[in-house]
Amino acid sequence: QSYKVGERDFRNQVVIIKRSKPDMILCYGFGSDLPFLVGTLREQNVFEGIFITGPIGVADAIPSETTKPFIGMYYFGPTFMLNEYEERNPEYKSFKTRYIKKYGAEKFALSAVYAYDTLKLIAKSIVSSNTTDPSVLQKEIITKHNKGLAGNYYFDDLGNSNPSVGLAYIEKDGSVKMIKEFK
Repeated sequence: QSYKVGERDFRNQVVIIKRSKPDMILCYGFGSDLPFLVGTLREQNVFEGIFITGPIGVADAIPSETTKPFIGMYYFGPTFMLNEYEERNPEYKSFKTRYIKKYGAEKFALSAVYAYDTLKLIAKSIVSSNTTDPSVLQKEIITKHNKGLAGNYYFDDLGNSNPSVGLAYIEKDGSVKMIKEFK
């Protein structure tokens, strides 16, 4: 079932989903919409099986919401959004704390970390290579400056970035448990 970004009323979609009696629900939604979708699924008793959502859903919703709407869900998301990562990485923890203090928790999202990393990796590469030539900068980033707040960035043969993601589960107490990290 599709829906428009910013949707808050999911009753029609949930009725269709409920009639199909799914064993599993896979969702790719936006963080601001996801609590409403999950809430409607729970209200209609559709959330009995496994619920999995993509990274932009839960990971972007958690900083401004508690994890309560997502209890019992699995999701794929960036590993840096998990407490275990934050505790092991003081630079990331410091950035997150400063960012939230300045802009508020509701503004802290994946894009903040990726934007910071992008600028930092490019700046380091420009300084170390003393050029703005794109092919030189790409090589610098791939070979020397591929570590950011989000962790190590891996690149394929075309230069596309592949940051690590993890499969996580939200426990009954609201804690997020990392199940497996994929690099």
